[in-house]
Amino acid sequence: MQRQIDTEGVAPGTYWTICDESAQWNSGALGVFDLRWERGTTQIQRPSACWQFYPSLRTSDGRRIVRFRIANCGRVPFQGILLLYLHGDRLLPCGPELANWPEQFPPDFTIQIALPVDASQQFDLVIPPDVTPNRFFYGALDMQFGREPLTLLRFVHQESDSPLLIGLLQNNGAGRSVVVEVSNPISGFAHTFTLRADADGVWRAQLDPPTGFAFFNDAGFYLPVWQVRVKPQGALSNTFRNVLVPGGDTIDPYLRMELILGDVNGDDCIDDADLLAVLFAFGQTGSRPEDLNLDGVVDDADLLIVLFNFGRGC
Repeated sequence: MQRQIDTEGVAPGTYWTICDESAQWNSGALGVFDLRWERGTTQIQRPSACWQFYPSLRTSDGRRIVRFRIANCGRVPFQGILLLYLHGDRLLPCGPELANWPEQFPPDFTIQIALPVDASQQFDLVIPPDVTPNRFFYGALDMQFGREPLTLLRFVHQESDSPLLIGLLQNNGAGRSVVVEVSNPISGFAHTFTLRADADGVWRAQLDPPTGFAFFNDAGFYLPVWQVRVKPQGALSNTFRNVLVPGGDTIDPYLRMELILGDVNGDDCIDDADLLAVLFAFGQTGSRPEDLNLDGVVDDADLLIVLFNFGRGC
């Protein structure tokens, strides 16, 4: 997005403001890129910064860890003071209330930074367990370049406590166990989640601190380069490519798949081995891999499932 502002008639020494609001799935990068003055053919570069909050990581003692990254996305170096307040209970509107939040709320985090062009710094912030979920983070950065006047940046971000990935097993997916393998073919990083779908057939891959930091540190985090193989119990697998992590997709975050049941032995081929497995377990009850429809008994319904899908995946 590019904006051009006519400042004719503005008194020297006064500030003008740009205000922008946006919403993104699972925390995206925001910022001001390539800010500059233009007077005729003369351009005066101004400090520019972009920032990013990563999804929350929950620890066993109730704390939440949030990674914050600030980057110089302009064309000149800058130095300044970064302030963050981590206990906000509402979205501050654009205008004086947002601009002046450091005067109303004592910052929880203060640090002086200096960033060359294209450089960045990241910080892992700890949210105490007594701070309720759905907090808002208030940020302030006063950027200085040479002897030019300060560029003041103010922002508000709502904490993201969303899963890394979310999927839907359609057609008899309720309560079904599922193995989700997430990998970045470029970096070689991979992680496997063993999950169970809820009553609606929805599975969620949540991030704890060990797995979360492993994903955060991969260069492909926030890029649609990931491969996700979903293998539900008793069904053929489905591999999704060019997946956005975190989030799945910017339009529809769910990784949806129609279940093709009948793969008892998990080799992604519905064949005579699966048919024999159901026949040998026929009439048995309880939690068994041959119970394809998860009704608690291996019976003719499971046999018909294998026969109906016989040869699929082979």
